[in-house]
Amino acid sequence: MFGEIKPILIDTDVIINHLRGMEEDTFFLRRVMVEEEFKGFFL
Repeated sequence: MFGEIKPILIDTDVIINHLRGMEEDTFFLRRVMVEEEFKGFFL
């Protein structure tokens, strides 16, 4: 798929922005949770 999975730390602001309908954050979370491009750690 994307090669090596990259570990990242995800701030809760990304979750809040997703819940507020901000498309950039929704797209990012989709990449983390569905496409598994990153291995996310939530803060």
